[in-house]
Amino acid sequence: MVDMNYAEKFFCRAMAQVWVSGGLIEKHPLLPGHDLFTFEEGNFCLRDFWCGNDDKSAGTTVIEFKSTPIWVMHYGGRYPKFAIPFLKRVLARQYQEGIFEGGRGPDGIIDLPASEMVYRNKIYDGRFTHFSGMEEITSADNETKLIGFHEYFGLWLLD
Repeated sequence: MVDMNYAEKFFCRAMAQVWVSGGLIEKHPLLPGHDLFTFEEGNFCLRDFWCGNDDKSAGTTVIEFKSTPIWVMHYGGRYPKFAIPFLKRVLARQYQEGIFEGGRGPDGIIDLPASEMVYRNKIYDGRFTHFSGMEEITSADNETKLIGFHEYFGLWLLD
């Protein structure tokens, strides 16, 4: 039996070690044009793979236990390259604190010091077992000026 609480904490530890920290990017061996991050700990493995062109991207994050998929998140949208470091800082804080709120950044609005951008996460359902929402980055001077966004959803695959 898989401990769901452990899997949730594993997700945060793994995500703090891969994309947001600049982990090793590999080319996905079965999906041409896709990049891949992998993080393993005991019987758990997280794979985060995505593709994109220009500022558009889409991806999937999967947690496996003993090579069996147990949890999945899908995401997609657009972020210009200049917004990525800000997005990584927001997500890194969330993951390093071990907080799961829809698998992305904090619920609500966050404005980091010395930033010209504002992050907002609209969580429709934030449980690890079933979640969805939309995150966006807007301009700090004009919060109606959308810089980028990702929609996301996912669920626990076991009973």
